[in-house]
Amino acid sequence: MKKLLLTKILVIVSLFLVAQTDVLPPQLVLPTNGDDDQLPDTELDWYASSGIGEVSYEVSIDTSADFTDPMIYSVDVTSLKTSELLFGTVYYWRVRAIDNVGTSDWSETFSFSTFDQVGLTKPTNGNTTVTPRAQLIWSNKKGPLFISGLSHYDYRLSVDTFNTIYTSGSVPFSSFPEDTLAFYAWVNQLDFGTTFQWQVRARHAKDESEWSDPFSFTTLNAVTLVSPVDEATNQDLEITLEWDEMTGAFEYIYEFCTDPNFTLPCMAISETNTANPQGVMFGATYYWRVKALHTTDTSDWSPTWSFEAINTVIQVSPANASYVDDIFPTLEWQPIAGVSGFQILFDESESFNMDPMEFSTEGTESSYDILTALTYDKTYFWKLRAFENGDTTEWSATWSFTVGVNGVGEIIDQNDLQIYPNPAQDVIFIKALTSEVGNAELTISNLLGQTVISQPLKLDHPNAKEIIMVNGLENGLYILQVKAGAASYSKKIIIER
Repeated sequence: MKKLLLTKILVIVSLFLVAQTDVLPPQLVLPTNGDDDQLPDTELDWYASSGIGEVSYEVSIDTSADFTDPMIYSVDVTSLKTSELLFGTVYYWRVRAIDNVGTSDWSETFSFSTFDQVGLTKPTNGNTTVTPRAQLIWSNKKGPLFISGLSHYDYRLSVDTFNTIYTSGSVPFSSFPEDTLAFYAWVNQLDFGTTFQWQVRARHAKDESEWSDPFSFTTLNAVTLVSPVDEATNQDLEITLEWDEMTGAFEYIYEFCTDPNFTLPCMAISETNTANPQGVMFGATYYWRVKALHTTDTSDWSPTWSFEAINTVIQVSPANASYVDDIFPTLEWQPIAGVSGFQILFDESESFNMDPMEFSTEGTESSYDILTALTYDKTYFWKLRAFENGDTTEWSATWSFTVGVNGVGEIIDQNDLQIYPNPAQDVIFIKALTSEVGNAELTISNLLGQTVISQPLKLDHPNAKEIIMVNGLENGLYILQVKAGAASYSKKIIIER
């Protein structure tokens, strides 16, 4: 009888104990066990446990796997947002559930480690083209996670591997939007031609991360010249010197001389990356160089470049030795910026000793209309030069043209030849209205006299038409010339798209 009573008591106790532990331990989810590069405000997540009545949870976090000094949190949900965890530290965590009847066993223990270094982005490591005002950029992500839980990022620069600090600063974490891919800071007035090391670290009220692995960069030591290119020729008197802008430079000093050693006083200052030197003389060779400066340092001089000022005028139209279709032709040449005017000589003699006519134009002009009627079947010669403040260029080459009546010249009076459209885009048509033209040769030249198109023409009967493809030409003015035997016909055409 006593044995039966004892058995009943043991059964009742066992049932009571089973009832007390009906609530099961939670199953941990995130961070997964062993995850690294976690944030100082990492969120811990687990699956809900079923129990009797309302279920709450107790979370234990410790830097010891034995949980000898844990941080304990009680929550009613299945997650916990941590805060101000130490950087570069391994944490262990576990959770147990509590219902109206009792408390579950602890879940299995998971571990994770917080990140300890920030990743640098730009300037890239080893960059040698950084200006004295540089933007430091670093990543605000660790793997797929946007970094959060910080109060500041700190940065520092050194020129001696951080034995001393060149400059440093902090960026409040709240100064950028949430989920920002990268943070940045500007550093100003860096010394020219200097190699810097830089680092960044993260911090909050309770800890600071390790400084990042250092990146290095070197600031520019000289300005890069742009135009006119070195040893350029035929440059206008009104010239613009240009160099690459250097961010962070306060102003630029440039020297501009006819002396390659710059022994003469020829220094000037520009607040921009251009300069317009005055007093340029025709045919002279000039040397120039530039350096940048800010309030604490000055760069080296750039390499010395040179250019030669123009010393002649480049004629355009009528093309040399051509036939013209007008007894009042227009003489054209390439403009030259910065001159007062042009002097033109015009005569029936190549030596300009028969009865030369002399004309002058303003410096802004690049053409002159002959107002005296010329004679058909006569050849005329012309040349010109530019002048400025008592200085002149050399005379241009002597060009000639004929007001012709032979060969293709007859189409000038009778409109035997149609050339259309003008301006043209991709195609030009040449159409014979009579049989007078015959077989001919077509050339199209640019304003430098370079032939860009050449092809034969067969215009031996009325309505004979040739197609000239000009789709490969750039926009601009060209000289079209048709030659038949010793005679020729020239016409200005414009390509315009």
